[in-house]
Amino acid sequence: MLNLMHSLGSLMMTVAVVVGLLIVPSATTPPQNAPLPVPDVMFYGTATLQGAVLESGTITAILPRGEQIATEITPIQGTDYNYMLAVPLNVFDDPETAELPADTVVANDTLYFAINAEDAYYKDANDLDVRAFTIPQSAIGETYILDLMIASDDDYMLGDVNVNGYRDVADALLMLRYSVGFVAGDEDFPPALGRPYLPLCDVTVDSLCNAGDAERILQCDVGMPEVSCPPSTSAAVAQTPGAALVLRFKVVPGSEGSSTRTVQVIASDTEQCLGAASLELHYNPAELTVSNCATDPLAALDAGECYAAPGAGNARLNGVSIDGTGPEKVLAELTFAPVGNHNMGNLAEELTLQVNGAFDSMGEVLAWTSPQPFVGTTHLFLPLVLH
Repeated sequence: MLNLMHSLGSLMMTVAVVVGLLIVPSATTPPQNAPLPVPDVMFYGTATLQGAVLESGTITAILPRGEQIATEITPIQGTDYNYMLAVPLNVFDDPETAELPADTVVANDTLYFAINAEDAYYKDANDLDVRAFTIPQSAIGETYILDLMIASDDDYMLGDVNVNGYRDVADALLMLRYSVGFVAGDEDFPPALGRPYLPLCDVTVDSLCNAGDAERILQCDVGMPEVSCPPSTSAAVAQTPGAALVLRFKVVPGSEGSSTRTVQVIASDTEQCLGAASLELHYNPAELTVSNCATDPLAALDAGECYAAPGAGNARLNGVSIDGTGPEKVLAELTFAPVGNHNMGNLAEELTLQVNGAFDSMGEVLAWTSPQPFVGTTHLFLPLVLH
């Protein structure tokens, strides 16, 4: 790693584009109202085709607001890499009050990569093949190593119809949208954005791609017992302060003298674009138990599952809406009972929320926030970071 850092240090002295790696305080005070600089998120790596390192070609980053940034594939002296790509990171504009420039990214934006105009993927920390890269909150001044490869349908698991490397509620959403005719399916790889890749759809192995396959994925997502599931993966996304989607739980006042308490899991979505969500409520199984777990109690969703394994200490739930869930929906309603003589007077303080995934109606990752304590989600993507 030390040798690598020396090599990159030399590279920064000779290649002007990497100046954005460091933010160096100015020796003089900038003029009043002068525009602030935009730093870069830097990507390095090796681009290959069928295992062979490419000597030439183009790497392209497709930004979320329509722009693209490209760089040439060429060996980088002193390293094993053959591409270097700088993406401007906008950290100064307020996304709630200003329109973000199309040629920049902000935290939680999703990038896609291409090699010579063909979709590219890379291996994440769990050796899964993924297409998308989500800009972390801590991206400023960081460098990420991504070894990019041309994608093949053989690299994706059964049920991963959006071919992003994960099998989760976003895939179930696409299956349901296809089953009712909202979107077409694709037989050719890779599928168009927002369309399911049909050769990976038949999870139930009945030669069909329909709501039954979506339901199986929802069941597997919550760990439903006695259900045959493909390998389980999910793409967790950390919360984003100021996001339009707010996920929370509420303890419903119970009848006087009741030994149980009801908790609702609620999605408040002012932009009405939530298509799917996967969540968990965590609790102490030595003090509490879930006696009932009902998804979509007000019949506002198209599908969902809820399950609390005995003694597990968490209740897992999900919900899907093929056209968005509206401004506020109750995703699930859970009934908690005390273990022994435990007093549930402060039940809200005994629960924590975990969000395993939130997606818009097209299956794209959706930023969320919560006013309540939450269990830190674990990102499956943990890239090597050079400081």
